[in-house]
Amino acid sequence: MRIPTSVIVMTCVTAIPFGLAIRSTVIERQRAREAVELAKRLEVEREQARVEEERLEAQLAAAEKAKHDAALASLFGKDRATLGTAFGFALDDRPSGDAITKVEVALRDQTPVFERGRDDRVIGVQLQLGEQDCDAIRARLDGTWGKSDAYGVWLDPAHHHRATIAGADCELRFDDYVELGEWIKLVPTDLVGKPVGEALSVLGPAQEMTDEELTWHLPGVPGGTETTTYRLRVTNNVVHQINAHTTVIPDEVGKLLDTVTARFKSKPEIDDTTGTTVWTWKRTPPASVESDGGMFLLEIGTYE
Repeated sequence: MRIPTSVIVMTCVTAIPFGLAIRSTVIERQRAREAVELAKRLEVEREQARVEEERLEAQLAAAEKAKHDAALASLFGKDRATLGTAFGFALDDRPSGDAITKVEVALRDQTPVFERGRDDRVIGVQLQLGEQDCDAIRARLDGTWGKSDAYGVWLDPAHHHRATIAGADCELRFDDYVELGEWIKLVPTDLVGKPVGEALSVLGPAQEMTDEELTWHLPGVPGGTETTTYRLRVTNNVVHQINAHTTVIPDEVGKLLDTVTARFKSKPEIDDTTGTTVWTWKRTPPASVESDGGMFLLEIGTYE
């Protein structure tokens, strides 16, 4: 039987849009699946990138820490109170100005300061480590040199070298020191009234010099944290006052005072009515010692 044309036309009219709708639906579902798969793939790639970035950051941080730790370790030697390989010289050496400059550049983060003694030897080195490294360097020093004393001092009695850590900025110092009975022997006490030239012939060239002051650095004492600053105050090229300052621990004050008393061959008057104690010798020129248990200041003569 012949199918009417109208039926064929109606079938096409109905079936074709339906088929197209089905095709569109299938394509949309396929695209949706692909979009989901792409999103998952991108998320995986992002996670992999994040993990790789964290790995690289951790690797870089570990390398920086290893470099920083090595730099800290190079600041001190294996033997107690000795300078490390970062310096290229030791306490009591006479490094050239170029050698000092090289260390200053290499250790610029620690702002090194060097003090030379009367014979141009390096008798003091000061480094600012910063609070963040203080516990780490102290632990390293304790592990390498043994425990410091209660004041944070490491002594090398054989060479009279001392290392200390002190202050809020974690100041690491290496210094020369002398025994308490030897300190007064380093400090000329008879230069008041003398011409500057005579003082220079006794002490050698000053480390710092102005028209009014001449300064030398001398060894400190065992318990201190600094060298001794010996200063002459002058007027018209004549010495008017001697000023010798160093740091101490309380137990050292009495012993140092005894050596000064023996030098002046008389007992001082004592004034302890203020925050510091002052001992005064009535002599010509007048002399005094002032101490608060942490510093020791000897003054001879007057200066206005």
